[in-house]
Amino acid sequence: MSFKKLTLATALVSTLVSPGVTAFAQSKHSIEPAVTKEKVGQLEIVEKVWETPVNYDFQVITKENSKSIMKPYRLDYNGTDYEETKTQKYKSKSFEAEVTNRSNLTDTVTRSVSRKTFLTGKVGTSGEGKFNMGLIEAKVGFNAEVSFGTETTTTTTYTWNIPARSVTTIEYGSKAVDTKGYITKYIDGKAVKSTRVYADYSYKEYADKDPQPL
Repeated sequence: MSFKKLTLATALVSTLVSPGVTAFAQSKHSIEPAVTKEKVGQLEIVEKVWETPVNYDFQVITKENSKSIMKPYRLDYNGTDYEETKTQKYKSKSFEAEVTNRSNLTDTVTRSVSRKTFLTGKVGTSGEGKFNMGLIEAKVGFNAEVSFGTETTTTTTYTWNIPARSVTTIEYGSKAVDTKGYITKYIDGKAVKSTRVYADYSYKEYADKDPQPL
């Protein structure tokens, strides 16, 4: 793989600027990243850290369906199902760096990086929420990392290999899913109650690397 995971912990986000690092100011709660530039040995690094992650790379899993999603079941079916109308995966990026390696040797970059873990939405009453969320996770195929209504920041340390004579983009964040649909109750194969729900949550971390030759 293109990176090595070293440690894992949960913490609040903090930014430390070392001597010799050029830092550019960022206003509190800004959607713009804090940008730093530094030179470490033969590496030139331009680093961006977002307090509010950037969501991108959306991939639709289930497309919107304007027709009624309540489907007929066999006559003896009694149960409650989640029937999605639209589900999409995406990346929630908190860290990115462009690393230029002008030498003829492979080098490494190690960074302490953070990401958001979250679960928001509307999945029914307080008594129904846990059960309904279980139906959603089972149908979508991704389990939430945290409980409903929670947002935390998780910090870990990664080391990326930077190929010789390359400009390499590295990034870190959360993979997430956004889904909406209906929780439908069936009695004797007929839909007797349908409640519109939606959920937006992270389900795992990711660390990417994209090297390009100089």
